[in-house]
Amino acid sequence: MGLAGTQAAGLLETDHCGSMGKHLHTGRAAQSGVLSALLAQRGFTGAETILEGDEGFLNAMADINYKKIKCDMDIFKILEIYFKIYPVCRHLHSSIDAMLHIINENNRDLEIEEILDITVKTYKIAAEHDNYHPYTIEALKQSLPVSLAIAVLKKDLRLDNLNLNQNSKEIEEISKKIFIEYSEDFDLLYPDKRPATITINTKSRSYEKTIDLAYGEPENPLNKTDIIKKFSDLNPNIKIEVLRGIDNLESHKMNDFMKTFNNQLNNNK
Repeated sequence: MGLAGTQAAGLLETDHCGSMGKHLHTGRAAQSGVLSALLAQRGFTGAETILEGDEGFLNAMADINYKKIKCDMDIFKILEIYFKIYPVCRHLHSSIDAMLHIINENNRDLEIEEILDITVKTYKIAAEHDNYHPYTIEALKQSLPVSLAIAVLKKDLRLDNLNLNQNSKEIEEISKKIFIEYSEDFDLLYPDKRPATITINTKSRSYEKTIDLAYGEPENPLNKTDIIKKFSDLNPNIKIEVLRGIDNLESHKMNDFMKTFNNQLNNNK
């Protein structure tokens, strides 16, 4: 029922309870898009009023008067998406950015054993990700305190860091020192911004950093080097040379490009 329900509507319940279901969402959506295109190509019909009809998407799911919707066709919405540089919930990223900024700027002075407490001040939705005892990797990805604890211990947050059995005692000890505070002022800035302030108190001094927009937001985009690094981290067995053709994507017919890309992919594994 859990897997059927999340495929029917992409419900976030599957995410917040720490199940594997969220990984299905984008894959199934893409699969449905491809299937729809192939069916339409073969004359299979769908409702032309599926969005604005009396029983269409907007009335059933959004309760929006489509006649009041303004659409600017000159805007490419794909340019407004964000990239995740950490393999955890996006609401955690500003806090992680702030934490790693402090660690990287003060690496020689900041010792883990010297930390007395860490305060995270953030907006409501982010503050609600306060599971201190996640029992699955999926739940860990929704845990602000444990994600921060791993970032402190590893001085980074990568896919191979998300291991519940690795350094579990050290991570638990750091997590106990993390206190999450909901800020009404920060909540007023959301969703235009996703702010977080990290304050680290040690035996000798305090450190503080505020991040309004996490690295990877459209207003604070990833550079090409970090995008390629993320690709390499997620695809360690593929040589990066296969991506060179993307730099001149506009000069290719997509069918020809994909044939070339697939040939290079198969030859470089």
